[in-house]
Amino acid sequence: MRLRTSKILIAVLTVTALLFCLVMQASALDDKYTFSDVGMSLKIPKTYTVVTKDMERTDPAFSDAGLDYDETITAFNAAHIYLQAFEPDRAYKITLTVTSDENSKSINNYSDLTEQQREEIKNNFLADSMCTSATELKHGGNIYFDLTLESEESGEPLYINQCNTVINGLNINLTLQKGGETILSDEAKVLTTIANSLSFDKIILNNNGPSFEWWRFLLWIVILAALSFGISFAYKKYNLAQKKKLEERRRRHHPSAADPTEEKVSAEAQPDAGEAPAQPTFDEALGYENDQEYQSRAATDLESFDINVKEKSKEGGVNYFEDSGDSIDDGTDYFDTYFKEPTQTRTPVERAANTVGAYIQIAFHHLGFFFKNIFTAIAKFFKGNKTKN
Repeated sequence: MRLRTSKILIAVLTVTALLFCLVMQASALDDKYTFSDVGMSLKIPKTYTVVTKDMERTDPAFSDAGLDYDETITAFNAAHIYLQAFEPDRAYKITLTVTSDENSKSINNYSDLTEQQREEIKNNFLADSMCTSATELKHGGNIYFDLTLESEESGEPLYINQCNTVINGLNINLTLQKGGETILSDEAKVLTTIANSLSFDKIILNNNGPSFEWWRFLLWIVILAALSFGISFAYKKYNLAQKKKLEERRRRHHPSAADPTEEKVSAEAQPDAGEAPAQPTFDEALGYENDQEYQSRAATDLESFDINVKEKSKEGGVNYFEDSGDSIDDGTDYFDTYFKEPTQTRTPVERAANTVGAYIQIAFHHLGFFFKNIFTAIAKFFKGNKTKN
């Protein structure tokens, strides 16, 4: 029991410690600094000593940083420095500079440039002898160039990480400077975190030209549109060809239906021949002399050729069958062409479905005869018994 209680206590303490770390990490960027003249703000870790160009002379940050107010403000104005933040142990400092000139105004925003234009800017950074690397990245949704530079200060090496961007025509640089020792990864992450916190009241994009990514997106749209048009055109041509074939088949089987005007003229030209000849009955069309012969022979005749059910005839009002070119002169071909216009060739799946449907219909048809015969036999039985009585 004690062991279980100890485990629960350890788990609670662990969770509490994790929550504490998360809260501390979240509160590490609580200090927000706003510069209304450019509509910009950013966050700096609370443990850092921060000096800005807008601070009053009496602000204790100057004395905490060991800086003279007049000299600091003069240097800030000369170098367009808006903020300086000092790490608690003074191992490095972070500087924010904001400038504006004709070049930055023409760029307006790195997002307005094409990929090729941004590549040229990166190459210009790399052309500087102090720059050892330049990488295009995004911080806070804005495009930056993360630069690594090396210089000297008072005879000692000076290592510099810089995040450069252009937003609303302003050239903005966040710079981490560390003397004597190289910049550690955790220290570089602090600069990245500050860059991610940088925000503007409003960001204006000119979009002077689409980037390469946009061109590639538009190219795919054009390709898909062309493919859609080609498929649609080919489908229409195919339907038109099929329609022409169907009309040709209809003309062959029903010449009089091809041209109503021609049919009318021919009908007027011919004298009245009297009453039209009688149409063949269903049994005659199928090759049987009467309905009784059809009923007696249908079951055996159906096995001699492939049967497919056709829909109910509009003219005859009956269900009929059609053979599939089995060379048997049983009247079904004539019956099909007489009552129905020819249809397109069926697929194997359609033929199989029609065949299954045919045999189902035949089964129900004979089932009907079965019950009819039963009822007839019952009726005769009761009629016979009544006569005897």
